[in-house]
Amino acid sequence: MVPKSVAFADNQSIYVFGLYDGNFMKLKDEDGDIVQEISCKSVIGHAVVYSKQGMFVVDNATDGFTLYRLEGDGEPVQTFATGLPSVSVPKQVAFGEDSKARDLNGRCTIASTSPMLGRGKTTIKIWAYDYTVPKVSKAPSGDYWSLSHIPVMLTQLLALLSMSIFLLINYRDSFLHVQAAMIFDKYVDFQKDDKEGPTKGYVKNDIMMLQELVAKIMELAQEVDGAIDKDDHRDKHNTNYP
Repeated sequence: MVPKSVAFADNQSIYVFGLYDGNFMKLKDEDGDIVQEISCKSVIGHAVVYSKQGMFVVDNATDGFTLYRLEGDGEPVQTFATGLPSVSVPKQVAFGEDSKARDLNGRCTIASTSPMLGRGKTTIKIWAYDYTVPKVSKAPSGDYWSLSHIPVMLTQLLALLSMSIFLLINYRDSFLHVQAAMIFDKYVDFQKDDKEGPTKGYVKNDIMMLQELVAKIMELAQEVDGAIDKDDHRDKHNTNYP
Protein backbone atom coordinates (compact mmCIF):
# COMPACT_ATOMS: atom_id res chain seq x y z
CA MET A 1 0.00 0.00 0.00
CA VAL A 2 1.32 3.42 -0.96
CA PRO A 3 -0.20 6.05 1.37
CA LYS A 4 -1.57 9.04 -0.46
CA SER A 5 -2.98 10.91 2.52
CA VAL A 6 -2.91 10.55 6.30
CA ALA A 7 -5.19 12.28 8.82
CA PHE A 8 -5.37 12.35 12.63
CA ALA A 9 -8.82 12.53 14.19
CA ASP A 10 -9.99 13.77 17.58
CA ASN A 11 -11.17 10.25 18.55
CA GLN A 12 -7.55 9.07 18.74
CA SER A 13 -7.68 7.35 15.37
CA ILE A 14 -5.45 7.54 12.31
CA TYR A 15 -6.94 7.47 8.81
CA VAL A 16 -4.76 6.32 5.92
CA PHE A 17 -5.73 6.48 2.24
CA GLY A 18 -3.98 4.25 -0.29
CA LEU A 19 -3.00 5.67 -3.66
CA TYR A 20 -3.26 2.72 -6.03
CA ASP A 21 -5.42 0.19 -4.20
CA GLY A 22 -8.02 2.84 -3.26
CA ASN A 23 -8.39 1.55 0.29
CA PHE A 24 -9.27 3.61 3.34
CA MET A 25 -7.97 2.30 6.67
CA LYS A 26 -8.69 3.30 10.23
CA LEU A 27 -5.82 2.62 12.65
CA LYS A 28 -5.39 2.86 16.41
CA ASP A 29 -2.96 5.58 17.39
CA GLU A 30 -1.62 3.44 20.26
CA ASP A 31 -0.24 0.46 18.34
CA GLY A 32 -1.27 1.04 14.71
CA ASP A 33 -3.62 -1.94 14.55
CA ILE A 34 -6.17 -1.84 11.74
CA VAL A 35 -9.68 -1.23 13.08
CA GLN A 36 -11.51 -0.91 9.76
CA GLU A 37 -10.64 -1.10 6.07
CA ILE A 38 -12.92 0.13 3.28
CA SER A 39 -12.39 0.00 -0.46
CA CYS A 40 -13.26 3.18 -2.36
CA LYS A 41 -13.21 1.11 -5.59
CA SER A 42 -10.94 3.55 -7.40
CA VAL A 43 -7.51 5.05 -7.33
CA ILE A 44 -7.28 7.80 -4.72
CA GLY A 45 -5.68 10.86 -6.24
CA HIS A 46 -6.16 12.93 -3.12
CA ALA A 47 -8.15 12.73 0.12
CA VAL A 48 -9.08 15.01 2.98
CA VAL A 49 -10.86 14.34 6.29
CA TYR A 50 -13.47 16.52 8.01
CA SER A 51 -13.31 14.95 11.48
CA LYS A 52 -15.75 17.41 13.06
CA GLN A 53 -18.62 16.10 10.91
CA GLY A 54 -17.23 12.59 10.42
CA MET A 55 -16.82 12.91 6.65
CA PHE A 56 -14.04 12.47 4.11
CA VAL A 57 -13.81 13.14 0.39
CA VAL A 58 -11.50 11.57 -2.15
CA ASP A 59 -10.44 12.37 -5.68
CA ASN A 60 -11.41 9.15 -7.48
CA ALA A 61 -8.97 10.02 -10.29
CA THR A 62 -11.62 9.32 -12.91
CA ASP A 63 -14.80 11.40 -13.09
CA GLY A 64 -14.88 13.52 -9.94
CA PHE A 65 -14.90 13.42 -6.15
CA THR A 66 -16.73 11.08 -3.79
CA LEU A 67 -17.96 11.88 -0.28
CA TYR A 68 -17.96 9.17 2.44
CA ARG A 69 -18.62 8.85 6.15
CA LEU A 70 -15.72 7.99 8.44
CA GLU A 71 -17.77 5.50 10.45
CA GLY A 72 -19.85 4.31 7.51
CA ASP A 73 -20.02 1.02 5.64
CA GLY A 74 -18.08 2.20 2.61
CA GLU A 75 -21.08 3.30 0.56
CA PRO A 76 -20.61 6.75 -0.98
CA VAL A 77 -22.79 9.57 0.28
CA GLN A 78 -22.50 11.75 -2.81
CA THR A 79 -20.40 11.94 -5.96
CA PHE A 80 -19.43 15.27 -7.49
CA ALA A 81 -18.89 14.65 -11.19
CA THR A 82 -16.21 16.53 -13.09
CA GLY A 83 -16.02 14.53 -16.28
CA LEU A 84 -13.11 12.48 -17.58
CA PRO A 85 -9.81 14.36 -17.22
CA SER A 86 -7.73 15.12 -20.28
CA VAL A 87 -4.54 14.60 -18.27
CA SER A 88 -4.16 11.85 -15.66
CA VAL A 89 -3.01 13.91 -12.70
CA PRO A 90 -4.29 14.00 -9.12
CA LYS A 91 -6.64 16.81 -8.21
CA GLN A 92 -6.33 18.68 -4.95
CA VAL A 93 -9.49 18.68 -2.84
CA ALA A 94 -10.41 20.35 0.46
CA PHE A 95 -13.41 21.04 2.67
CA GLY A 96 -14.38 24.69 2.74
CA GLU A 97 -15.70 24.14 6.27
CA ASP A 98 -12.76 22.23 7.69
CA SER A 99 -11.34 22.90 11.13
CA LYS A 100 -10.13 26.33 10.02
CA ALA A 101 -13.55 27.45 8.78
CA ARG A 102 -17.07 27.83 10.18
CA ASP A 103 -19.51 24.97 10.58
CA LEU A 104 -22.69 25.75 8.63
CA ASN A 105 -24.87 22.91 9.98
CA GLY A 106 -23.94 20.12 7.63
CA ARG A 107 -23.27 22.10 4.46
CA CYS A 108 -19.88 21.10 3.09
CA THR A 109 -18.10 23.05 0.38
CA ILE A 110 -15.53 21.26 -1.78
CA ALA A 111 -13.01 23.04 -3.98
CA SER A 112 -10.53 21.54 -6.42
CA THR A 113 -7.95 22.59 -8.94
CA SER A 114 -5.81 20.73 -11.46
CA PRO A 115 -2.73 21.90 -13.34
CA MET A 116 -3.28 22.14 -17.09
CA LEU A 117 -0.18 21.40 -19.13
CA GLY A 118 0.68 24.12 -21.62
CA ARG A 119 -1.79 26.62 -20.15
CA GLY A 120 -1.06 29.66 -18.06
CA LYS A 121 -4.37 29.56 -16.18
CA THR A 122 -5.89 26.98 -13.84
CA THR A 123 -9.59 26.33 -13.37
CA ILE A 124 -10.93 26.11 -9.82
CA LYS A 125 -14.21 24.26 -9.29
CA ILE A 126 -16.40 24.53 -6.20
CA TRP A 127 -19.26 22.24 -5.08
CA ALA A 128 -21.67 22.60 -2.19
CA TYR A 129 -23.62 19.70 -0.68
CA ASP A 130 -26.00 19.48 2.29
CA TYR A 131 -25.41 16.05 3.82
CA THR A 132 -27.69 16.61 6.83
CA VAL A 133 -31.49 16.45 6.88
CA PRO A 134 -32.78 19.93 5.91
CA LYS A 135 -35.21 21.65 8.25
CA VAL A 136 -38.70 22.04 6.88
CA SER A 137 -39.77 25.66 6.83
CA LYS A 138 -43.36 26.48 7.80
CA ALA A 139 -43.35 29.66 5.76
CA PRO A 140 -44.79 29.39 2.23
CA SER A 141 -42.24 29.20 -0.53
CA GLY A 142 -41.77 31.85 -3.17
CA ASP A 143 -43.75 29.90 -5.78
CA TYR A 144 -46.74 29.40 -3.47
CA TRP A 145 -48.79 31.89 -5.48
CA SER A 146 -47.69 30.50 -8.83
CA LEU A 147 -50.15 29.51 -11.55
CA SER A 148 -49.94 25.83 -10.59
CA HIS A 149 -51.27 26.57 -7.09
CA ILE A 150 -54.17 28.83 -8.16
CA PRO A 151 -56.48 25.98 -9.40
CA VAL A 152 -55.90 24.08 -6.15
CA MET A 153 -56.75 27.15 -4.08
CA LEU A 154 -59.89 27.83 -6.14
CA THR A 155 -61.02 24.22 -5.70
CA GLN A 156 -60.55 24.43 -1.94
CA LEU A 157 -62.43 27.75 -1.82
CA LEU A 158 -65.32 26.28 -3.86
CA ALA A 159 -65.52 23.27 -1.54
CA LEU A 160 -65.60 25.55 1.51
CA LEU A 161 -68.34 27.69 -0.05
CA SER A 162 -70.44 24.63 -0.95
CA MET A 163 -70.13 23.27 2.58
CA SER A 164 -71.17 26.62 4.05
CA ILE A 165 -74.28 26.78 1.81
CA PHE A 166 -75.21 23.20 2.74
CA LEU A 167 -74.97 23.94 6.46
CA LEU A 168 -76.92 27.18 6.07
CA ILE A 169 -79.79 25.46 4.21
CA ASN A 170 -80.07 22.35 6.37
CA TYR A 171 -79.29 23.76 9.80
CA ARG A 172 -80.70 27.28 9.56
CA ASP A 173 -83.64 26.58 11.90
CA SER A 174 -81.39 24.95 14.48
CA PHE A 175 -79.02 27.88 14.38
CA LEU A 176 -81.84 30.42 14.83
CA HIS A 177 -83.30 28.34 17.67
CA VAL A 178 -79.98 28.25 19.50
CA GLN A 179 -79.47 31.98 18.94
CA ALA A 180 -82.98 32.79 20.28
CA ALA A 181 -82.41 30.51 23.26
CA MET A 182 -79.14 32.28 24.06
CA ILE A 183 -80.83 35.71 23.89
CA PHE A 184 -83.74 34.58 26.06
CA ASP A 185 -81.38 32.95 28.55
CA LYS A 186 -79.55 36.27 28.97
CA TYR A 187 -82.93 38.03 29.46
CA VAL A 188 -84.02 35.54 32.15
CA ASP A 189 -80.67 35.81 33.92
CA PHE A 190 -81.00 39.60 33.92
CA GLN A 191 -84.53 39.47 35.42
CA LYS A 192 -83.45 36.97 38.04
CA ASP A 193 -80.46 39.08 39.03
CA ASP A 194 -82.76 42.08 39.59
CA LYS A 195 -85.11 40.13 41.88
CA GLU A 196 -82.87 37.72 43.77
CA GLY A 197 -79.37 38.96 43.14
CA PRO A 198 -76.70 37.20 41.09
CA THR A 199 -76.74 33.41 41.06
CA LYS A 200 -73.94 30.96 40.42
CA GLY A 201 -74.13 28.17 37.88
CA TYR A 202 -77.53 29.26 36.52
CA VAL A 203 -78.32 26.95 33.61
CA LYS A 204 -81.61 26.38 31.71
CA ASN A 205 -82.26 23.73 29.14
CA ASP A 206 -84.16 24.31 25.90
CA ILE A 207 -87.49 22.88 27.14
CA MET A 208 -87.60 25.07 30.25
CA MET A 209 -86.77 28.18 28.24
CA LEU A 210 -89.48 27.41 25.68
CA GLN A 211 -92.05 26.78 28.43
CA GLU A 212 -91.26 30.08 30.13
CA LEU A 213 -91.29 31.89 26.79
CA VAL A 214 -94.73 30.46 25.92
CA ALA A 215 -96.08 31.35 29.38
CA LYS A 216 -94.79 34.91 29.00
CA ILE A 217 -96.42 35.24 25.58
CA MET A 218 -99.74 33.84 26.89
CA GLU A 219 -99.65 36.27 29.82
CA LEU A 220 -99.10 39.20 27.48
CA ALA A 221 -101.89 37.97 25.19
CA GLN A 222 -104.32 37.74 28.13
CA GLU A 223 -103.44 41.26 29.25
CA VAL A 224 -104.02 42.59 25.73
CA ASP A 225 -107.33 40.67 25.46
CA GLY A 226 -108.48 42.05 28.82
CA ALA A 227 -107.66 45.57 27.76
CA ILE A 228 -109.68 45.13 24.55
CA ASP A 229 -112.71 43.81 26.51
CA LYS A 230 -112.61 46.79 28.85
CA ASP A 231 -112.56 49.21 25.91
CA ASP A 232 -115.55 47.47 24.28
CA HIS A 233 -117.53 47.55 27.53
CA ARG A 234 -116.80 51.27 27.97
CA ASP A 235 -117.94 52.02 24.41
CA LYS A 236 -121.21 50.15 24.94
CA HIS A 237 -121.81 51.97 28.25
CA ASN A 238 -121.32 55.34 26.58
CA THR A 239 -123.71 54.40 23.76
CA ASN A 240 -126.63 53.34 26.02
CA TYR A 241 -126.36 56.35 28.24
CA PRO A 242 -125.44 59.44 26.25
